[in-house]
Amino acid sequence: MKEPKVFIGMPTYGRPDIRALSNCQVAAGSTFLQVQRGGSAPVQTVRNLLVRSFLYKDTKDLKDPTDFTHLLFVDDDTLIPPDTIPRLLALDADIATGMTPSLHSTEKPAVHLNCAALRAEESAGEDRVWFGRPPAEPCELSACGLSCCLIKREVFEAFNGESLWFIWGERLNGTIIGEDILFTSRARELGFKIMVEPTVVCGHLKEIDIAHLIEYNGPLFDDRVEDRRE
Repeated sequence: MKEPKVFIGMPTYGRPDIRALSNCQVAAGSTFLQVQRGGSAPVQTVRNLLVRSFLYKDTKDLKDPTDFTHLLFVDDDTLIPPDTIPRLLALDADIATGMTPSLHSTEKPAVHLNCAALRAEESAGEDRVWFGRPPAEPCELSACGLSCCLIKREVFEAFNGESLWFIWGERLNGTIIGEDILFTSRARELGFKIMVEPTVVCGHLKEIDIAHLIEYNGPLFDDRVEDRRE
């Protein structure tokens, strides 16, 4: 079996948070890390540029393949744990993701984990279940975000040599789907498995209105935060 060789790609606009960059460098070790600045380009274009660099030494003509086996996407406001890479590799999934908290605005703002979960008994439906708390063990997903996501080379190569892996589209009754959910959904339709490793819980750097800090304060994943369905 070929020894894994991971390429870390961080799409960013302006300057990535130094803490996010530092955590990536620690996690990378001898692994290659590329920060791709987007300028005025949309995020899907920036992700496609990173995929080109991951797959090919000649990124213009898409020739001369690299020897990288996995691409780890990390957002520029995401703090990944130092052991992220070995933990995600251990899943041996086509797409393996950690979990990244974000605020969900309801009557009372609550923290949830931004992954779309596929339950075996619900696999025939189109519903996405968003975790309120981490699952007890790794489980299969219907789709996921890319704030901390490890993807095998074969997944990108399966798109028939397509150079635009990430696009912005509409799906499911006209609901606009981001490039991350759309890509992972398409990958699953091609037969690839998406798994979440719940022990990889990332930090998520966001500005907080200190005038309402108490309103947001509380345990990160407590019993008040319920799984929600879309």
